[in-house]
Formats: sequence, structure tokens, C-alpha cells
Amino acid sequence: MRYLIKRLRRVMPNARFLAGFWLLLGKEAKAEEWREAVGADLVATSLKKALEICVNEARAHSEPAKVRLAPAIRKEQMLVDGPAQQAKGKQVDD
Repeated sequence: MRYLIKRLRRVMPNARFLAGFWLLLGKEAKAEEWREAVGADLVATSLKKALEICVNEARAHSEPAKVRLAPAIRKEQMLVDGPAQQAKGKQVDD
């Protein structure tokens, strides 16, 4: 795992790596030693803990989403063009 993390760090220098050692459940001090040995940034001894760490990291390093709202469709145009033509941007010929 240490070699893999070293290789990945070259490609993604700003990434943080989480090592999961399920067999060390309840042995946090040993898990921390293993984390240092493999060069990971974070460690988890259960899937639940790994999920908590991932969610916390995502929240801490995310920017607020920029939502772009679609323009409102006028009610009158929907009645004239109909929803299918409005979506395609076509006009109905009379």
C-alpha cells in the first residue's frame, strides 16, 4: 500500500489518502502506527468510520454548489406552443 500511495501522490499531490485496516478494530494506536507506515493521511478501522471520515472531508473541502436556474417559461407561450415544441425551441405553424 505504501508504494501505491507514493505513486498516487506524484499524480495527485493535493489528494488526501485514507487507509482502512479492518482487522485493527478497537486498536486505534496500532492503526495510527500503520497509517504512518503506509504514508496515508487518515485511517479507519471500520467501514462506518471510513464513511464518517469521507463525509467530513467532503464537507470540509467543498465549495457551495453554484446552481444555475433555467429561465422560467411563460404560461402564455406554453399555451400557444405546447410543452413539446417549447422544449425543442420550435414554433407551431397555424
